[in-house]
Amino acid sequence: MDQCVQVATAQSVDAKTADKRYRCGADALEKNFTTKELEDLDSKDGVDAKLMMHAQVTVTQACSAKR
Repeated sequence: MDQCVQVATAQSVDAKTADKRYRCGADALEKNFTTKELEDLDSKDGVDAKLMMHAQVTVTQACSAKR
């Protein structure tokens, strides 16, 4: 998450906004995915497309109202 915030601030997003946005996404993933699924999402050898789509939808739904 820290790396995501650093990238966002380098792209002119203030640190507080970036932290809030990424923390929301991380919290949504932690609450809705197993440890194995989270490890799979961070895989270096490819991520299952259905799992990635589910993660994107989960984060969007959880965080869209908070922006």
